[in-house]
Amino acid sequence: MYLNISNDSLQSFHNMSGEFKPKVAIFQAIVIILFSMAIIVCNVVLIMAVLRTPNLHTKTNALLVSVSLSEVMLGVFVMPFIASLLIKPSLRFSSGLCDFIAFMTSVQASSRALSMFSVAVDRCVAISHPLQYNSCITRKTITLFAAIVWILSIIFAVFPYINVGKYSFLTVYGRCMIDYHVSSVFAIVKEVTCTLVPSIGVFITFVIVITEARSHHRVTMIAQLAIAMYSGPVRGVNYTRSTFKALRTYLVISCIYLFTCFPRSLYVISVSANQRHSNSLFTFFTFLTYICSISTPLVISTLNIKFRQSIVTLFESKNKVNPISDYEPYTISTGLHTILEHSMVFKCVPNKDQKFSKMSSFREPVAGPSRQLPIVRFQPRRVSVLHEAQSSSSSGITVMKPGHAVLRKTLSSPS
Repeated sequence: MYLNISNDSLQSFHNMSGEFKPKVAIFQAIVIILFSMAIIVCNVVLIMAVLRTPNLHTKTNALLVSVSLSEVMLGVFVMPFIASLLIKPSLRFSSGLCDFIAFMTSVQASSRALSMFSVAVDRCVAISHPLQYNSCITRKTITLFAAIVWILSIIFAVFPYINVGKYSFLTVYGRCMIDYHVSSVFAIVKEVTCTLVPSIGVFITFVIVITEARSHHRVTMIAQLAIAMYSGPVRGVNYTRSTFKALRTYLVISCIYLFTCFPRSLYVISVSANQRHSNSLFTFFTFLTYICSISTPLVISTLNIKFRQSIVTLFESKNKVNPISDYEPYTISTGLHTILEHSMVFKCVPNKDQKFSKMSSFREPVAGPSRQLPIVRFQPRRVSVLHEAQSSSSSGITVMKPGHAVLRKTLSSPS
């Protein structure tokens, strides 16, 4: 059974495509095919890196896998059919195949936007409430996020099968998709719910993350000053590390998403509302979404050392993934480091009355696979600025470490 396309519509599509076929249409088809292959390869490699590396089995990475799955759907089920119609405009799909292509197109667009919004919420909680992150964002929360993303995407994609909305072959665009002219109300509701609102949410969380990042940067500056005043300058510990540099992965992928996918959503809503379309604008915005689909895995694998090391090990001869010795308690994909995440070595100077053959040391892993462990010495000397730090001879110093471990060491006050 073939699609019922009127001869006038089919002829207009042939004429429209024939004008560009010698130079533009064939070129567009080749570019789409190359983009499709690159999107599939890059996102599958990212998914394999997460699945095969135990250190990458984290909550945010689960949401990133959801984003990559939606991009793989685009490269496998949508783009090849678009390229085939550009190469051969007279090609006609059956109604069942056309509905399936439109269904996968709807699911992919909705799941991408909702998955990006879930990643943005996760990062926003991680930087704005780092101490409450593990209690707020749990495995159940991530499972709920992923379930909502895909269930909502599938529900809106199923509606046209029950006569709420309509899938058809739009001759003006040369592809199977939701008919914006026949079911304009459904198209607007679907686009607002599954794309526009999540995109606005990504922008709002983006602003919150930047604001909180500035606050974290000021906190690290004050903490470094306090430690330097009490124990002197510490070599090897850089508390003034730019938080924006640590957040570059999340900031970059969010900016790319907002500049590439958000305009297409606005265009679809505008076309559904006023019934005015432009094939050139639609093609331009569609190519922007292809850039978004391939840039997300490339940015993550380039700027995040964990993903980069894991991807490299995937192509080794033994194909064995070695564990990556990196410590990021509040950060999974962005590399966020606050003052609580910097690890130090506390070397306690024993009292004369205590008989130690060696000084006691407490070590904690430092973020980064090749950094040396710095040493912070708390000498029993009086600092005029921090009188409160010196207590009586029986006072104790409690050091809080990430992981909720508490180390106590009793130090006598200076004579």
